Parts: sequence; C-alpha cells; structure tokens
Amino acid sequence: YVHVSDAEIAVDMYNSEEIIIENSCFVKSQNIGVRLFNSRNCLITNCLFQDNYDGIELVATYSEEASGNTIDNSVFRNENHNIYLLKAYGGILINNLVTHNLIEGANNGIWLDNGGGEAFGRNTIRKNIIMMNGGEAGYGLMIAQDSMDVQYNIFWKNHIAVFYEQETIGTVVTNNSFYQNQEAVNLSEGSMENSLRNNTFSMNNGSIFNISEAQGTTFVHNNLFAYPDQEKVVTNNTPDEVNLSDNFWNTDQAGDISKMIWDREDDPALGEVVFTPFLSVADTTDPVVPPLQAIKQQVGNTVKVSWLANPEEDLRTYKLYYGKFEKYSFPLEKDTEGDTVVFLTDFLISDTIAVTALDSTQEVTDAQVSGHESPFAFADIYPFAGADGEICKMHDEFPLEESTVPFAYDNINWSTGGDGTFNDPQTLHPVYYPGISDKATGKVVLTISVLSHDVVKKDSLTLYIFDDPVVFAGNDTTLFADEQLTLSEAYALYYETVQWTTTGDGIFDNDTTMHPVYYPGEEDVLSGEAVLVFMAESDCGSSYDTLHLFLEPFFSVEGNLWHKNIPVPGGVVLAMQDKPGGARVVELAQAENDGYFIFHKLTEGDYYLYAVPDTLNSAGAVPGYYAHKLRWQEAWYFRIDANTYDVDIMLPSAYYLLPDGEGSVSGYFTMPVGHMFTESIFCNSWFEQNSTLEYCDDGLSNMTVFLYNSSGTKLLAYTLTDENGNFYFRNLPYGGYIIDAEKAGYETTASSLITLSPEHKHETGVEIELTGNKKIGIHRTESPAQYMRQKVYPNPANNVVNLIVPEQATGAAEVNLYNLLGQQMPCRKIVQSGNTEQPLIKLDISKLPSGMYIGRIIGKGNSSGFTFIKK
Repeated sequence: YVHVSDAEIAVDMYNSEEIIIENSCFVKSQNIGVRLFNSRNCLITNCLFQDNYDGIELVATYSEEASGNTIDNSVFRNENHNIYLLKAYGGILINNLVTHNLIEGANNGIWLDNGGGEAFGRNTIRKNIIMMNGGEAGYGLMIAQDSMDVQYNIFWKNHIAVFYEQETIGTVVTNNSFYQNQEAVNLSEGSMENSLRNNTFSMNNGSIFNISEAQGTTFVHNNLFAYPDQEKVVTNNTPDEVNLSDNFWNTDQAGDISKMIWDREDDPALGEVVFTPFLSVADTTDPVVPPLQAIKQQVGNTVKVSWLANPEEDLRTYKLYYGKFEKYSFPLEKDTEGDTVVFLTDFLISDTIAVTALDSTQEVTDAQVSGHESPFAFADIYPFAGADGEICKMHDEFPLEESTVPFAYDNINWSTGGDGTFNDPQTLHPVYYPGISDKATGKVVLTISVLSHDVVKKDSLTLYIFDDPVVFAGNDTTLFADEQLTLSEAYALYYETVQWTTTGDGIFDNDTTMHPVYYPGEEDVLSGEAVLVFMAESDCGSSYDTLHLFLEPFFSVEGNLWHKNIPVPGGVVLAMQDKPGGARVVELAQAENDGYFIFHKLTEGDYYLYAVPDTLNSAGAVPGYYAHKLRWQEAWYFRIDANTYDVDIMLPSAYYLLPDGEGSVSGYFTMPVGHMFTESIFCNSWFEQNSTLEYCDDGLSNMTVFLYNSSGTKLLAYTLTDENGNFYFRNLPYGGYIIDAEKAGYETTASSLITLSPEHKHETGVEIELTGNKKIGIHRTESPAQYMRQKVYPNPANNVVNLIVPEQATGAAEVNLYNLLGQQMPCRKIVQSGNTEQPLIKLDISKLPSGMYIGRIIGKGNSSGFTFIKK
C-alpha cells in the first residue's frame, strides 16, 4: 500500500527473488516506476503505474537470468513504455508472465526488446487489455524477442497492435481480439516461423496483416471482418507465395476476398496470397466479434440503440453496457435477450453506451479476454430519419417531422430512391412530394445524410404509399346443402379492418377475420343461394367484393353390380353427369363384396352410371353402362332428382376366353389437358385402397381399353391403363386384333388391324389420346410394312394360293399355316418351282374354312411370314 510520486525511479531492484509489490501506486516518475534487474519469481499485482516515463522495466543482463516474474492485474498509463522487457546480449529472459493488466495510452504498450544472443525459453503475454497505445508511430506490443506466447488479449485502438521486429522467430499469437486498431499485425523481414491462429480481426482501419516475411508464416482459422470495400486488408510485401487458406473473411465470394488482398494481382513483383479454401462460417473457437455498426439515435424521448446481428453460429445473446466507462468496464449492464434493437428511456443521447456479443458458454470469468464475450462496441451517435411511414395515393405530400440530428453538423441533405421531390432537402424537417413512379411502385426510400467533421452519417426510412383497400372474396362456389364454406381464397390488401356479411341467414365463425368459415342457414338452403360480402376499410377508403354461394340439394343412389346374375365384388361405379359441355365423372363408388354400391351425394341431373370390374377378378365380365350396355351411346340416361334405390347394373361379357399364346399388344394413353378428365378420380388407385403409387405420372390412368377380334365384331378382353398410363394384353395367340377405348362423351375410332405372327409376336407403342373434338384417337407407332411379308396371289383365294419364295431361301422350303386362334392348320404343298429367279410354291387351301390365315415359310437361309383370306 505504497504511493510513490515524482521519483527518478520509484523502485529499483537488482538480483531479487520472490519480491511482492502489491496494492501500490507509482506516479510521475521521471524515468521508471519499477525496475527489476536480473530478478526471479517476483510478483507485481494490483498496482497503478501512471504518468511515469516508463511503467515497469524487467531486464536480464549478460549471462544473468530474469525469470518466473509475474505482472498481474495492474493499470498502466504512462508516457513512453508501459511495460519494457529487455533481454540484453547474452541475458536469459524466460518464463515471465504479463497477465490481466490494463495497458493504455503510452507510446508503446509492451516493448519486448532483444540485445542479441541465444534465446532459452518462452515468455507469455496473456489476457490483457492493450488499448490506445502508439500515438502516431508506436505499438500496442512490439516483439523483438523470440519464442513469445501472446494469448487471449484485446488489442483496441492502438496505432499498430502487434509489430514484429526483424528476425523475430517462433512467436505464437492465438485467440486475441484486434479491434479498431490503425493497423493490426506487421510482420517484418526475417521474422520466420511465426504463427497466428484463431484470432478475430474487426474494423481495423488499415491492414490486418502486413507481411514482409513468408518463410514459415502460419495464419490460419482467423476470423477477419473488414470495412465495406476496404482494400489492402492483407498485404504481401514479399516475392514469395503466402498461404492464408482456411480463414473466415465474412463473405462467401472469392472475388470480394481478392479485392481485400494486395499481392501479385496488383504488383507483378509480389508473391501470390493463396486464400482458398476459405471458411464459409465464422470459426467459433475464435474470440466473439464485437457487434458491427452499433449506433444510437434520438427517437422522441427515447434513445434507440441498434446493431447488426453477429455471424457466429453459437451466439447466445447481447449485453448493453452503460454508466461511467473506466478501466475498460461499466458499472451497469442489461441482457437484450438476443434483440439487436433496444429503446432506452431516461437516457441521454450523450450517454456512453456499448454493446457486446456473447457465445453459448455460460458463467465464464474473464469472459471478454477469454473470447466468450466480445470487446465493447461503442454506439456511435447517428441521425434518425424517422420511422417508416404510410400515406394514401390520394395524398400528395409527406411531412418528415420525426427526423433528429442530436450532434453538431455542417450540413444536411435529403435524397430519394424514387422520383419525388423535397420542398427543401437541406432542412431537418422537409416535406416530401411522391412522384408518379413512387406511387406506382408503392414505396420509396428516403435518406438523410449529415456531414459532421468531414464524416457523412446516413439513415433511411421507407415510405409506403397505399392505394384504396383491395379485396377479393373468392370465386363463386357451389356446395352441397349440408356443407360449410371455408373462405380460404379471400384476401385483402392495404386495409386496417375487414368485415364479412351475408344476404342470407347463415353465420360466420368470425366475421372480422380474413378467412372465416360460413355456415349456411335454413333460408339459404331453401332459396339455394346466398351472397357473401367482404369489405375492407382503411384511412385511404373502403372496398368490397362478393361471392355468390349456391347450395344444391343432393340425393343418394344405391344398387348392385351383376354379371350373369352373380354379384360382382370389388368393382367401381362412376357417376358421369351429362352437361352441355359433355359428360364428366363427378363421383366414384366402390362396390362391396356382395356387389352393393352407394353414392351418398349426387346433385340433381342426368347421369350415366359406368361400372368397371376389378381387372384381376373380372371372371369374364367387362365394363359397361347402366343397365346392360357396352357403349355410352347406347346407355340409358339416369335422371336423379330423388333418392334412388335398387339400381342393378348388369355387366357385359367378353365373347370368349382366348387360349394362351406367345403374342402381346401394348401401348399407352397420353395425358390430356385437365378439363378433359376428373383428376381426383382417374389419378388414384381404384382397387388398391392403400396404394403408394403415383397415378397419372406419365399418362392418363384408369382408362378402359378393349381388345376385339380382327373384324371388330367380338370383344375378347379389356384392361385399364396403369399408374403410368400404359396398358398390356399379354399371352395372345397369333392372329388379327383391333384396339378400341371407351370414355363417355367421346366418339372412338378403332385401331387398324394388328396382326400377330411368329415374325411379329409383339405390337408395342399403340398410342391412345383424347382429342379436342370429343374423339378418342388410336395410332400405331409400329408400321406393318416393316415386317417382311410374302407376295401371295390371288388374295382372297378359293382353292389355291401362290407364294413367291424369298431369294434368300434355298433348298426345300417348309410351310406352316395357322388360324387366328393360333392353331396350326393342315395344308398341302402342290409344287415348288425350280425357277431360281422367282421360286414359287402353290398351296391347296380348298379344304380350309373361310377366314384369315397366317403362314410362315422356313428355308435354310431365312424365314418369312404371309397372310391371306380364304373366301
């Protein structure tokens, strides 16, 4: 508890050990507050060193040792060096610790001097506040000694935060915060094998890293925050390549990073700075960055404090500090609970207010120097343009009455992002006149720029320009009489209040909200309609829109599916309502195991009822219309104007069951435009209730496709298109077939004859489509001409047909003949001509029944097919 003032050297110690100096003040010494020569294990703690020329000198002379000394928890405000550590030539300066000190306001904060000779160990600078040192030429920390550890310090507003003297080797700088220094780190020539890791650099006015030595330099996992458009953030003064990869630059654009770097791209004599790959997010092991752009504004009788949100992913909250700022601390603080805007009452705009950011680490002592809480970001006084405003398009002016400039300034200038004008842009409270473009756009940004001491500060507001309210009640809607309407399509713009009313006797669950539910009343149901009125109001006026609600009575229809007087289980029944625009499926009913089906709600009208058996359980039944018709043109109109019972639908049958064969016919139903079919019915599974397949994925699903005989007179089979719109008829015997399709309201045109034979077993790619003229088009994508056929004459024939043998066939040719059921038929070969130019075979067909036949000629070198008709 000593106070020493106005001494030459207040305390001078030589070859001392384990001396403790604590709780003492050393002020106005002409030379040095405390000097320790060749001393060991001494402690200086909780002391004040102020207005001395140098605060502390720690010296190791030739062959002597100064080690194990600690300078702790003291305040240094001196003229030249706050702390001076000298390793004279041949001296041993090791294991000394400078920690938890406030070191400010000197020409140099800490000067680590080196008189030469070999270095033996490390010294540590840890958890200090090193601020406002250097004046116009000095340093926060000057390192001329090798093997220093600089950890967890805050360097704030120094001229050069850390300066490496030439040929300084092996220093490690980690987890420090460099904030608002004129220059952060300057690495001199010959200073090799130095490492800077996990530091945070923010808002330093000049260079963050000025590099004059590339050998062994490590700069990795640092977070760098520069001013917008700042250049020469990193400068490579060497001709060598410098690797600065794996750092965070507060941008994900390589071009932006390149603009911050001065290297070979700017001067061919310099080496390249390699910055890729770079970190895409801030490294959360680095000290938390102080909140950026912290400002305070006078807003009425309150002080508004705001800042940008921090980029760290582990950010927990922000703190606001106020009261008297001294010794890098405040007496009062407030947790903002994560908010980045705070309004303070009972504060003056001139009050000192600072903001810090905190990471997710809880209850840490020394949070700021440990890096878990950022350094203080002091809120700068800024002009306030005013809160965002609103006017109606009918109004032609907007007075800017809320703007404030609570500091001395040289001039003011207002500007607009639109085409309006100010009555006087150089006054604090002008009137703005929106232009045509402003009103058309609906908003405009107005900016106040204030010049003060050669610095321009700006703030902006957005003026929203509203029209009369815009409302939409929704499209006119038809409901069943027992349903309610959720008004989900309604919307309103530029309004303050909304109100729903009805011309009927129904009620809304909430008539002052945007999307209420309307419950029709008895009078609504009796009249079959109600008009719903949606109104919106604002200071700019009022608007309304109406929705016409139609309420239709509904009826049930129930009955059974039959085939040959046997109930058809598991089929579906489609109710197709016939309207002026054509028949359209409106409902689907699933038949139960006993064939019973029911439609619970069908509106009044004329219908076709179309029943479809399960394709896997049809038992010879095919789809048909009520009552027992295959085609819609022959079906009975079913008038529904009351509940209807005992509707029996008799399903038609296939003509006969085909024997198994080797052939197939397949194709697809193209996807039509939406108005041609009912998506909610056709694009779902009909027979597998829990199917996860997506129907109508590539084509139209659940369309009926028929397979007829060659003359189109006998229905042989049917199928439905699958989830992709494809259809298949498999295991068909050789013969002629025709494809047809069915959809109520559409005329169909059957396919051309499809002939399956040993040479053409499979017909693929039959395309079916719904056309705009209410027709079903069927096209074959495989041309029959591509299959080689024999020349047969006469055709048709009565008794004999002549076959021209292909030139490729050599030797005795074998002839096989089949009917349309795929059964081989007897035939007698009369003669084979030996004419090599046109070999000829005659077949006796006199005993064959009338009909179409398919043949095959098999020779040694080839085989081919032919067809003919026996009269």
